[in-house]
Amino acid sequence: MKIMFFLISLMSAAALSAAVPFTRTSDFTPVTIGERARNAKETMFFAEAQLKYGMFQNYLHYWIDRPLFWNRATRHPERRFAYMTYPSFMIDVEQLRKYEMDGLGAFGMHAGKFRQLKQADGFLEKGKVSDVMILPQITYGEAVVRSDTKPDEIVDMLKYCLESPRMPRINGKLLVGTYNYRLLSAARHKELMKQIAEMLGRDDFLIIGDMDFGRLRKLQAAFRKNGMLNRKQTAELEKLITDVLDVAGGIQLITTELIRPSGGDYTSRYDTSFFDNCTSKALEKIMARPEYKDKILGFFVNQGYINHLSGMNHGEYGTFTLRNIMRRVLKHNPDYVLFFEWNEANENTCFQPTVYSGQTVGRLIKYYSRLSKGKPFAPYAGENASIPNLTLSHRATLKPGEVLRFELLNIPDGAPEHTITAQLKLTDQSGKVLLAFPEEKITSTLLGSIDYCVPGEAFAAGSVIRPVLTANGKTYTDFQTIRIDPTMSWNYKAVRQNLRDMLNVGEFKFNVRKLDRNRYRFAVDLKASEPLASVELMNLEDEIAAAGAEKEYDAENNLIVRLALTAPPHASSREPGKIRVLNASSPGISANYLANVDPGAWKNLPDGSGIHNNFHLWTQETVYFIQISKKDAGKAVIELDFKNPDIGIKRIPVDIVEKNGVYAVVLNPKTALRAEALKMTNLPDLPQSSGQKHLNWSGTVETDTPYPVFTVRAIGRSGRIYRSHAVMPVQIPGAPFQEVACFSETVKKAVKVKIPEALLPDIHYLFGPDSGAMLRSDSGRYFDGRLGGGFHYMEAFSHPLTKVAAGDRAPQWVRDGKEWLLRFDGVNDYINFTRETFPQGAFTLQMEIRPDCADRTMVLFRHFNYFLGSLSLFIRDGRLYACWGEKNLRNFKFATSLPVRNGAWNRIEVKYDFSRLAFTVNGKSEIIPFRGRAYAFKSAIFGGHDKREYAPDEPLVFFKGDLRKLAIRHY
Repeated sequence: MKIMFFLISLMSAAALSAAVPFTRTSDFTPVTIGERARNAKETMFFAEAQLKYGMFQNYLHYWIDRPLFWNRATRHPERRFAYMTYPSFMIDVEQLRKYEMDGLGAFGMHAGKFRQLKQADGFLEKGKVSDVMILPQITYGEAVVRSDTKPDEIVDMLKYCLESPRMPRINGKLLVGTYNYRLLSAARHKELMKQIAEMLGRDDFLIIGDMDFGRLRKLQAAFRKNGMLNRKQTAELEKLITDVLDVAGGIQLITTELIRPSGGDYTSRYDTSFFDNCTSKALEKIMARPEYKDKILGFFVNQGYINHLSGMNHGEYGTFTLRNIMRRVLKHNPDYVLFFEWNEANENTCFQPTVYSGQTVGRLIKYYSRLSKGKPFAPYAGENASIPNLTLSHRATLKPGEVLRFELLNIPDGAPEHTITAQLKLTDQSGKVLLAFPEEKITSTLLGSIDYCVPGEAFAAGSVIRPVLTANGKTYTDFQTIRIDPTMSWNYKAVRQNLRDMLNVGEFKFNVRKLDRNRYRFAVDLKASEPLASVELMNLEDEIAAAGAEKEYDAENNLIVRLALTAPPHASSREPGKIRVLNASSPGISANYLANVDPGAWKNLPDGSGIHNNFHLWTQETVYFIQISKKDAGKAVIELDFKNPDIGIKRIPVDIVEKNGVYAVVLNPKTALRAEALKMTNLPDLPQSSGQKHLNWSGTVETDTPYPVFTVRAIGRSGRIYRSHAVMPVQIPGAPFQEVACFSETVKKAVKVKIPEALLPDIHYLFGPDSGAMLRSDSGRYFDGRLGGGFHYMEAFSHPLTKVAAGDRAPQWVRDGKEWLLRFDGVNDYINFTRETFPQGAFTLQMEIRPDCADRTMVLFRHFNYFLGSLSLFIRDGRLYACWGEKNLRNFKFATSLPVRNGAWNRIEVKYDFSRLAFTVNGKSEIIPFRGRAYAFKSAIFGGHDKREYAPDEPLVFFKGDLRKLAIRHY
């Protein structure tokens, strides 16, 4: 049921109106176990694992979340690179037991994955673990390529797995999952199965297949168009299922397709309409046939996909996506369920306990596991069952126009039925109530949620909201604060806080005062009820300091430099050499333990000035932290000395890093290998577990955020979390305001909100070579542009399909009288900007260029990584030309009549406000009515790339010419 409420607002004048609308819905749909006769004794629950992620890796800053039970002590004891360690893996095993799951799914194809699978199996054997298993999975090629698969690797994996007692069996046969099974035809699979059985000399295994997605999508499209399948289409769907069952040992299904309406939420929704009306009925009919009674039935289960790096996000909606899918899955009484995924940090699909998700998912899976097995429900071991088993889920940050959702979830735990009385309120940081939702009565034995949706534009941009929940007479305040960012949004992950997972803090004092332009002094006094794993100081949801970290990284006395080495696709290399710090006494160098990145087995130089190593440069950054005494920073130099003559010796002036915050250099002009030195003003590495209960902690932090929002987060060793109120030591100016257009996901159209000018990014780029291969901004380092670069995951030049000619890729600094300009060679030069520098919303883009046009269409600017964001700008036939990739993937093309002078300076401006696109060249304008939305947040590029998507039809070339001005305004 859905009810619209209009409450008299207690909000500030910055709200849209005095009436704050919200919707209330509830979902207590019961879960039933179907009557299908399983082949497995009980439904088995697995989660697909990425074994390359461990509890010891450094998840800070690059990722938005991390394992809740991280532990640096589980790193390799000899400082060696490792994907996995035994103590780290056993933490996962402990959590799987708490979930009452059966184990992990693991890829076993290809040498590296097979080694990891065997290593995980060996860890289980070492720990004498008999209640957690490894479900082996075969992988077929790459998702983007229709490739064949030779049986040798499959046979090698099956030989090993058939001998292990820690792999699941059904009726005496090894259960084997698959990934990308659909890439091969049914005929090829039939041939492959025969080959495998002959090579093994046995057939006691069950390889599970899935349906051909290409054929399935055509049927889904027909259903969306007509609301049903005709007889012929229904027969085709049934054949899709039997094509798998006739060859494989069973079938594994996905119950959803992704729907993303142009006028809807930013995130896609997992839609079950086709499954409910078509697949489910066909499946029941076919699985009831005698010839398929021995076939295995499995399901993939998602809870969301939140990729803060790619821009592709599929909504969790609290826990609704997970619960909605599980209702459909258990209705078919499957033999197994494979949750997607256990620990994928890039995509935030983690079923593993994390800092954002807490232990709510574990409680849910334990509920489903017991329901499917007919066991009585029970609480988590060691928790306080007198506290209502309620979880409040909501985002940590959003922007005006987006929907602010709250899910209040109840999970039955076996206690006798009673009524839970609960009420949610939203307050400001002073405790003033902004919005009070209705008092709710919840039956404790029912799994389900009450959900509220509030327009994000109803709250003042820059404000911080604190949820307060009263349950059975007790008030809980220690939830994640909610920050309304004026224009930027790339973190769509929900924070799930169960009341039983709140850390009990008896005493808490927290204050922050500003020292000078960007330095702040803080003090924290905290007494917790249990030993602490960490106490961290946060700014804008990012970790900037941790209690005890100063013993390892002394930011008070040392300059801490983050040195990152990287390479474009196809140019990865091992480079022997040295990193030295000259003109400094006793510098320190340590590695950053990023997942999947090998920092090498370096050796310290005899004179203590640095390290010698065989450095690995590839698309992901290989990072080292360098500590230099602030007394030496003015004269110190970081020297990179490689044996490769194409690199030679490169030097980074430390005083520039300290002053400007960054310095970059192209190491190899032939292959674009790159080094970037960044002044660290946030926490370098994961905190080490303190074990203390009482903490009195103070220090000084630095930030280039003009209006910081500080909070404290304390995590107990049990996984319970305390989140403090926010402290905002710099008052946001009340005026002047700008009226800024944004798209309201509530009313499905553009609206205007008043935002203080001080909060609006108005980014002007500073032209000068001081920071090397960087283009600095006047609005903070986040917006700095890279001259070349953009190689790591989901940046514009990270994908091998984005082809770029050989060379250094960096435009050159050229002196033009008193000014500096950037000169682009038209071959491979570009500037790369990180996500949301160019926003999804309203914008003004300004540039001054002197093009050297060829006859071919030239790229000026693209909001694009290797897939579209929104705007692409070109010079075509001597005129300004634009394309726009809209949220529903429509491609709009705008051929203006505005001439761009060749060999002369041109002032170009593009402005958008959700009602029109205004193009201006040298004072002449063309205005085009337009209301499109950006497809996704992405990186942005000046000068490239020449990928022919959402572009004119003809071949493209990189920009050739000069650039002397660039500005991006978020309004």
